[in-house]
Amino acid sequence: MQAGPYKVGILGLTTTSTPGKTLPKHVERFEFRDFAAPALAEATKLREQVAEIVLVTTHEGEGKPGDPIFKFLHELPPGTVDAVVSGHSHTEVHEFVNGVPVIQSKTRGIYFGRIDLFVNRLTHKIEPSLTKI
Repeated sequence: MQAGPYKVGILGLTTTSTPGKTLPKHVERFEFRDFAAPALAEATKLREQVAEIVLVTTHEGEGKPGDPIFKFLHELPPGTVDAVVSGHSHTEVHEFVNGVPVIQSKTRGIYFGRIDLFVNRLTHKIEPSLTKI
């Protein structure tokens, strides 16, 4: 995807708990596993295909120690993904987890989440210290 002069790759992830939250027949063809290895592989592939920014959208929620998003972001090498928009737990999340901005905007349109990523125009790389949530 193109956003202005920048190439953006987007990874979509569901929850690891999906099989226990729906009828088995709805997910019998799918494999649900830990996010880190597949996300690293796909993010690497996107970067190789010249994605300058890699975003994650996921139905998995929260960003506190012990939560799947927290674990996921601590398992990835720095710079693998640039931001995460999460869901599922319907809580308000707007924090950095292992240097990655993570937002979740509660439920029913109560909040609006926004992450401003600053991209250096010369290098086309994210400047994390200038990122705002």
